[in-house]
Amino acid sequence: MINQIKRAIPFGIKILLKKILNLGTRYYCNCCGSHIRRFCAGGENLPPIVDNKIIGAGYREQDYCPVCRSTYRHRLVWLYLSSLKIWKKPLSVLHIAPEEMVARKLSEIRQLRYITGDTNPDRYSHYTGAIRMDITRIPFEDNTFDVIICNHVLEHITDDRKAISELYRALKPGGFSMMQVPISEVLKQTHEDPMITTEEERVKQFGQKDHVRIYGEDYFKRLEDAGFRLEITGLSDYTHIPRVSRMALHEKEKVVVGYK
Repeated sequence: MINQIKRAIPFGIKILLKKILNLGTRYYCNCCGSHIRRFCAGGENLPPIVDNKIIGAGYREQDYCPVCRSTYRHRLVWLYLSSLKIWKKPLSVLHIAPEEMVARKLSEIRQLRYITGDTNPDRYSHYTGAIRMDITRIPFEDNTFDVIICNHVLEHITDDRKAISELYRALKPGGFSMMQVPISEVLKQTHEDPMITTEEERVKQFGQKDHVRIYGEDYFKRLEDAGFRLEITGLSDYTHIPRVSRMALHEKEKVVVGYK
């Protein structure tokens, strides 16, 4: 009965109630526009994450928003996208494994042809009409999209080089793709082994049961080998944006954008 009542409450009302309950001045979530007392802790410091100093994974004291549940990674994605002065013109956008609040915001921009996709689209059905999609075989013609958002996805894909080439193929010339991944501060070469297939062993080797590698410094060359011209920015590039210091972003995480 309680779950039925919760589902019956409109999303906007839920957000408003949570904003009131968590109202504060110390932190700010740019995904839902909430001023809050604190973010919630999340993630786990498993040995592969700690030993390899992986940025974009592990335990964070200030991780997800108590209002909209957007994580620090989602806040970084929206910080970058919202800083771009491109959204007033018609664009074709593909969003793979769409982050909820980012998807809600982009779907409100009427001039966008906005498409979301995932291998398991049903899990996104409460906020977007995602289509079933394998990114090693993107079901669209060459030069279709102005923007592709593909964040924290490639570490799950066995043939990531094929997926990267597909992202490049589907982009229009001049278009760009966002492609953050968890990445080690200490590994020069990506750690992967196609013989590691069980969830238990993947947790031991990669720090998550559905990850198939830990990316090293050579990740950027994989993108360049596919043809991308890279633009890499960090938190220091966004300090001019209001309230950015209150978003509890990871000081070392980068925004990785590849242009065609």
